[in-house]
Amino acid sequence: MRVLLSTLISFALLISCIHSGTQNVKLNDQMEKIPRSNDLKNTDHDTMKPFDPPNCIFINPDTSVSGIVLRNAESVIKLLGHQTQLEAGSNHSYFSADRKQKLVLTVYPADYPNQISVMNVSHSDNTQQEFRQLNIPVFKTEKGIQLGMSRKEIVEKLGFCYLAKDSTKNTIDLAYRIELPNDSNTKFLERNNMPIYYAIYSLVDDKLKNIEIGFENP
Repeated sequence: MRVLLSTLISFALLISCIHSGTQNVKLNDQMEKIPRSNDLKNTDHDTMKPFDPPNCIFINPDTSVSGIVLRNAESVIKLLGHQTQLEAGSNHSYFSADRKQKLVLTVYPADYPNQISVMNVSHSDNTQQEFRQLNIPVFKTEKGIQLGMSRKEIVEKLGFCYLAKDSTKNTIDLAYRIELPNDSNTKFLERNNMPIYYAIYSLVDDKLKNIEIGFENP
């Protein structure tokens, strides 16, 4: 009798352990399906498919900096003077009035003189360089974007149709893009005879450090 009772107790304990183990496995499976708080990403913009029509089409581009308009030679002459001759296949750098900011204008090899296809704005890293100073305190885009702005301020002006590219924990690039056929309404690319427009706003510690807008070289 004692042997039988001992066997029954042992069997009951074994069943209990198996059942308990099964419950733990199921519970753990359920917990794995719930993302931890530090795994959750900012779902307001980063999880979007930014250039996938019809979900998100960017149609509000920056096309000028301090009066210089992309692909518009007249705007270059108006700001820089009638003697200006920015040759094809060249880069040209200018300081702001206080020499703390730098504007670089790029003319592609196939462009006409003074026809700017890319503009870049950054903080000047070497004020000893002999670049021409322009009578402009701060370089701004036509949308009012300037160095030092936050990500939130940029998105408020340009919208959510961007691709966020993280380089490090404190560095991020906001990349906006227009390519055919997504300009079918505005005809922006067709008017400029270019295949792709892009704009990259680079931030460090949520402060805008670099702006580059323009067209990819066809």
